[in-house]
Amino acid sequence: MFSYMRIYIVLLLLCTAFGCIRFSVTVENNNKVDSKSTVCTEDYVIFYSSRTGNGDLYQLNTSTLEAIALVTNDSTDGSPRYNAFQNKLHFRSNRENAPYLYELDFETGTEKWSILNPAGDEIPDWSPIENKIVFTKTEQPQLHHLVVRDLDSNENDTLITARSDFYPSWSSDGQQIVFEYSDENSSADIGIINADGTEFRIVTNGTSYHGHPAWAPDNEKVIFYIYENGQADLYSISTDGSGLTQLTDTPDNELIARYSPDGARIVLGGVIDNDWEIFMMNADGSNRTRLTNSPGFDGDPVWIRCKP
Repeated sequence: MFSYMRIYIVLLLLCTAFGCIRFSVTVENNNKVDSKSTVCTEDYVIFYSSRTGNGDLYQLNTSTLEAIALVTNDSTDGSPRYNAFQNKLHFRSNRENAPYLYELDFETGTEKWSILNPAGDEIPDWSPIENKIVFTKTEQPQLHHLVVRDLDSNENDTLITARSDFYPSWSSDGQQIVFEYSDENSSADIGIINADGTEFRIVTNGTSYHGHPAWAPDNEKVIFYIYENGQADLYSISTDGSGLTQLTDTPDNELIARYSPDGARIVLGGVIDNDWEIFMMNADGSNRTRLTNSPGFDGDPVWIRCKP
């Protein structure tokens, strides 16, 4: 089960009712990849979609709204994560019936097996400055460890242990990690910790569920959703805990949001007419625009910086 599917299950349980680099990718039986690419002209979005009835990764031009298949396979591929340090896309795939992560190299267009996924139902986040990942390691249902792993030495460094410390995200300078945190005193808040395990702090303080945080590119604030009264909306907050700002307020749910590389826009997954689609809005929540319109689930969008 992909990480974003876990989020929607959590929401249901909580409410109790509740141009660009263009690749044409074909995976052969021997896992070789044929690809073609053109030089990009603007940042773009990659997202997961079940529109074909399977589960594939698509590339979206936010200006023309053209979506093309990026990674397709007989199995389900999803949970995309951008590795800025190596300019690669990492994603989960069940093509080998094992918890493997795969990678797509944007420079060569090649796709290959990456690492065995250490994060269970989630997926790690990659450091933007070195060959490290951060992930949640589950010891018991109410005992989790936030772990940084050096992929060169394979050494682990446990940063914090709590009732939950899910969905970690690395700051763009590689110095801090934001994550969903809970202990015996909170249902789920947003926590921040230095990448070396020092200076942990909680930046939200509420009784509602705060989830799936992501950094603004200037590392001065984070975006996340708050779930309360059967509704999930997006908020931003400064990293010192000040300036909590509600960005969405609709009858539908919005979650899994990420800032554009320049910080001017936000891409998100949201519901419209009981269907999950991709939306974009300004960083202040204005000018909300629908980007996809297809049956099935479209979600978990990530921005990719254009590197001509």
